[in-house]
Amino acid sequence: MKKISTLVLTLGISTIGGLVLAQTAHADDSATTNAQVAVTAGDLKIISVGDIDFGSQKISGGDLTAKASTTKVSIEDLRGSSDVGWTLKARLNDNSFDGMTFSMEETQISNGYSVDFGSNEINSQDQTILIAADETIGLTEFDTEFSFIPVLNIPAKTKANTYSTTIVWNLASTPESR
Repeated sequence: MKKISTLVLTLGISTIGGLVLAQTAHADDSATTNAQVAVTAGDLKIISVGDIDFGSQKISGGDLTAKASTTKVSIEDLRGSSDVGWTLKARLNDNSFDGMTFSMEETQISNGYSVDFGSNEINSQDQTILIAADETIGLTEFDTEFSFIPVLNIPAKTKANTYSTTIVWNLASTPESR
């Protein structure tokens, strides 16, 4: 019996001691962790440009005006809010349309920031088509869609032939002065 009492007494003291120690142990220590992320600018790029087909035009003895379907130029600007615009230029790659006048009608822009329309004619020299320059440019949509109806004025003296050229679109990361 003495052995059982001693055992119970030892277990009881151990249990109470453990409870007391567990209740009195607490942490007054703390630590901090720093977290950071670097967000880098994305690209400014032309993501798509539609082809233009003026169809077949029959010589009629006078000047001709040919209109193609609406064409779109899509621009993506993922550079971030520190950039304040861009400039879109275009030119005909060669003189294949020599004597003809290529122009754009019913120009439209898809987003809400300030865009100035430049020239509506495209020839073999760089022509400023659009200038996007606005301090709120980083707060608006990332994509801009520029749409227009291509128009080709063909003089009466143009010989029967198939004419083709390439339009070179150039997107610069800074807006030109207005």
